[in-house]
Amino acid sequence: MALIDNHARAPVPAAEAVGALSIATVLVGVWITLPAFLVGAEVVSSLGAARAALALAGSGLVLLVFGYLTIRVGAETRQSTYSIIAHTFGAKGAVAVNILLTCSLFGWFGITAMLFGQAVAKTLAAALGWFAGERVLAAIGAGLMIATTIFGFRAIERLSRITVPLLVAVMVAGVWLTASRQAGGAWWATPPAAGAAIGGIGAAMSLVIGGFMVGVTLAPDLARFMRPGASSLTAAVLGFGIGSPLVLLLAGLPAAATGSGDLIANMLAVGLGMPALLVVIFATLTTNVSNLYSASLGLARIFPGARDWLLTLSAGIAGAGLGLAGILDHFVDFLLLLSVAIPPVAGVYVSHHFLVAPRRPAAGGCSICAFLAWAGGAGTGYLSDRQIISVTQVSAIDAFVAAAILYMVFNTAFNAVLRR
Repeated sequence: MALIDNHARAPVPAAEAVGALSIATVLVGVWITLPAFLVGAEVVSSLGAARAALALAGSGLVLLVFGYLTIRVGAETRQSTYSIIAHTFGAKGAVAVNILLTCSLFGWFGITAMLFGQAVAKTLAAALGWFAGERVLAAIGAGLMIATTIFGFRAIERLSRITVPLLVAVMVAGVWLTASRQAGGAWWATPPAAGAAIGGIGAAMSLVIGGFMVGVTLAPDLARFMRPGASSLTAAVLGFGIGSPLVLLLAGLPAAATGSGDLIANMLAVGLGMPALLVVIFATLTTNVSNLYSASLGLARIFPGARDWLLTLSAGIAGAGLGLAGILDHFVDFLLLLSVAIPPVAGVYVSHHFLVAPRRPAAGGCSICAFLAWAGGAGTGYLSDRQIISVTQVSAIDAFVAAAILYMVFNTAFNAVLRR
């Protein structure tokens, strides 16, 4: 497979388009990741299996709605998220937003790479009796992810097509074997944990939606490859509405049966040694390749003259460096920042695409309206997270909706002033 053009600065040609099912498969592949396993286990452990299923289903519904909007923007413009942001915030103003998004992806790449190193080391020791350093394995994994990403979207799509069915099958087997050891299905009726970190269904939904809104915001990076006429709703339902809650639930259910939130350890305990290793390797590979791909698209907007492969290599090195420097120790703070700062970006560009762009050309240098709406949405998200002012009790939703409404209001007011 030859190195290809990522179309970071231009619309994707129709000849390279794929169907909605392919886009949904890649989206599910992105969800099957070690950080998602941690979130799923935490939600199930805190709420109990039955209430956790309700929380995850509700989260999937919310992500479906927002994901449908961002997928449509990508499918209709056929451009990357960063190009869409440039049309909304202005060519110069978008640089600051793109730097934020790109740096967040560096963080995700580093966190996932370190979790990969830890999980592979544990699995090799338990299944094969091999002992290796976590940091060395993380560096090796990062190198493999960089090498795959250099070949672009086609490599990601083909990888997801192979790995997603395999990973789902192994996770279902892990749940079945773990649950079968519990008498009478009592694992499903497990009560919420005493003193749990997540206090209720609303808090669980806020954690899930806030943590994965980065993926929703960056959905145009994948959706721009959707074939003309393909259904954005189908991709959103399969990828966000079904895929996201299913993956989190499959990752969390063994925790209800065993009391341990470590999915890989639970799989090893029921004899799934090599399959557990495959889950670690392929789950991390599909997700982090996507993270790195989107990060390289962001760098392409910031450094327009650089080659795609060099940007991918640079993004991978930066992300791996953050991981080795210890960003995993600040995982919760990292998620909090993303839940406040990223959703309003999507709110602004969705509002621009569906409500403002048909009436007004894209911003030139810097759109003050877009930045004010982004700041207002982020401020709303912060207040919502602190439970000072909250409409939905989910800070990511409040931030997204506030930014979308404010952007429309500011543009209307701005145009009214110009007409005087």
